[in-house]
Amino acid sequence: TIVGTSDIHGLTDWTHDINNGGHRPMTFVKVENKSISALKKALFNGKTVVWYKDLLIGKETQLKEIIKHNIIFSKPKYKEGKTIMEVQVFNMSATAFKFEYIGEYSFHKHATTLTIPAKGELTLLIKTKVKKMTLELPFRVLNAITSPKKVLELSFLVK
Repeated sequence: TIVGTSDIHGLTDWTHDINNGGHRPMTFVKVENKSISALKKALFNGKTVVWYKDLLIGKETQLKEIIKHNIIFSKPKYKEGKTIMEVQVFNMSATAFKFEYIGEYSFHKHATTLTIPAKGELTLLIKTKVKKMTLELPFRVLNAITSPKKVLELSFLVK
């Protein structure tokens, strides 16, 4: 079980700059319900993710679930006569996500690394060469850590 804590001997507001959007390290626990027994079960089964600054730290399974729940892709579309897919990416979470695209296509107007702001959105223009209605987009999530020196890799199916 991964747990995030802090050992503060001063004011939390100052140490973590709470007034400007900062926060203490937090441990999120995925529980079946709000009972103490469900919390205990989830903790013993390692169903936790730590959030500290802009980092999420946890097991691959738990991180994938959180990110897939919070990152939403719109239905793809193409402009008349073009082969550049346009898709909106929405981030429903309270933290920004830093992605590195590791797929075969190129982005128009973006590099392979991009940040989707907290509670924000981003428009991706993907050079597909031929019109596709389904596309798999693989990424490394640079601020989702699964172990020392290893970040989460996951794919989104855009359709």
